[in-house]
Amino acid sequence: MSVQAAPPRPAPPVTYYVPGKVMLAGEYAVLFGGQALTATLSCGVLVTCTRSTLAQSPATAACRPPSASASPRRPFITITSSLWQRPRHLQFHELTQAESRGHQELITHTLGQFITHARSHHPSLWKHIYAIATCSEYPSATSFHLDVNSELPPAAGIGSSSAITLGVLLAFNRSTGQHLDDPEILQLACRSQQMYQRGYGSGYDVISQYYGGIVLTQGPTEGGRIATMVRHHHEAAFMERATQLLSLYTQPQLTTSTSALLATMLAPVESGSATRPPRDVAHPPTLTSPPSMASLPAQPPAEFATICTWQRRLVALLSAFKMSAELIATARTAHQHLCQHPQFTYPQELFAELCTVPGFNQNYTVKTTGAGGSDALLSIGTLPAQAVTILSSYGYKPLANSLSSRGAHRQP
Repeated sequence: MSVQAAPPRPAPPVTYYVPGKVMLAGEYAVLFGGQALTATLSCGVLVTCTRSTLAQSPATAACRPPSASASPRRPFITITSSLWQRPRHLQFHELTQAESRGHQELITHTLGQFITHARSHHPSLWKHIYAIATCSEYPSATSFHLDVNSELPPAAGIGSSSAITLGVLLAFNRSTGQHLDDPEILQLACRSQQMYQRGYGSGYDVISQYYGGIVLTQGPTEGGRIATMVRHHHEAAFMERATQLLSLYTQPQLTTSTSALLATMLAPVESGSATRPPRDVAHPPTLTSPPSMASLPAQPPAEFATICTWQRRLVALLSAFKMSAELIATARTAHQHLCQHPQFTYPQELFAELCTVPGFNQNYTVKTTGAGGSDALLSIGTLPAQAVTILSSYGYKPLANSLSSRGAHRQP
């Protein structure tokens, strides 16, 4: 007589909140070892991981031990999200073959990075995960459900993909026993972002969203792969000054991706072929393996050097969050250099119309918040009604959320 599997027993769900972020200055300079200044938002991403487990039963003894030939017949993880309509069901083998071509694939790749890291560095965690995945004789065995609820417009340059990556890692790590420490989580999140951005990501977005508030990061040096946190501010008075000085405008539709724009702007220095080598599923790459994609040069191209110089000046001035003629002039000049780049796809007509408004580039100015061509817009200084009307005609609406000092954290 066969043994019947016990009914699944749900464990308490684990929920993490990760805020969005706005890039204040340094979005290109940070890629070449410079500094970037970011601030987190009061809107973000909620990731909930729910685990269903078997009650104690003789059935658990029949689970096969880890073996290379095991092939589960049921979903290992089910993902639902506000970003797409249908649930995504993932089998275990898919998590070692993920590519990054969108938000769903970003999550798949992120989970694959977690499992690969567990196999290399946490044998007990790897054995536990593998045993869960390969108990194919008992379809009701342990499984996971991830729900990703995003308040952030995707591809708008305010950190939706990095928030998803970090939230998925934090929630899944907690649900599987919290074996990975915070530095490991950050490193995995940064690597996933690099893969998602075709090798160009520095990790400043993940770091700023993890700590929260106003964060100054230092770009990776020649021997490093990800940026490092220099300092962060959570003080209420400091956040209030920043909120009074800055406003954010976003587009509801998808915009030009950061990686696509960087690929065209840095095309002369890309190395290697676009064709990727086949993956060795039996021996997947470790965390320290570099992405097989485009690589950045040690120094910025000549046309980027001036952009980076002005961005560094803007970082220094914005760090005080005090309105001044010098701040406006620096922000204007930094963005003009960027917009003069032949590959920059931001609509030049918008700036031309804003220039007709009295006080533009003297009492206030506007810049993009990221490296993409149609990312969210950051205004420095109070915009008059006429300028807001012009932005609205191009599809930009004010984001009705203020800056926040809270970083990634677990929800009760």
